[in-house]
Amino acid sequence: MKYKKSVQAKLYSEGVKMTVRETYMKDYLITDCRKKELVQFCRNADNEDLIMILQAAIQSNSGLASKLFITLTEGCGYDKICTFASVPARKTDYQAYLRKALKILNDMLLLKNMPADFPAEKI
Repeated sequence: MKYKKSVQAKLYSEGVKMTVRETYMKDYLITDCRKKELVQFCRNADNEDLIMILQAAIQSNSGLASKLFITLTEGCGYDKICTFASVPARKTDYQAYLRKALKILNDMLLLKNMPADFPAEKI
């Protein structure tokens, strides 16, 4: 199902910078259906896919990468992780970096599946 672009999504697509905290999945142009697919991919990942997920977490926020990786692959939320580890971020910021990690992972998967003969832009 298509949805209308939010004001933030329009700004994002035009290259206007927004803070990670105020950027949601729809602003990254990722539908709820695609988000569910990404989460399922993370839960079923193995070997090189786990490495890709870790890379996305590191690119999202290197200081939170290990915790983001646990959330993505194991499904443990912020509150549960806080019971056994120190998380150097507020819940809203943590969730924002989690969304960013999913966006980065989505981009990586799209690039991975891009045909080798895809025409590159000429400079």
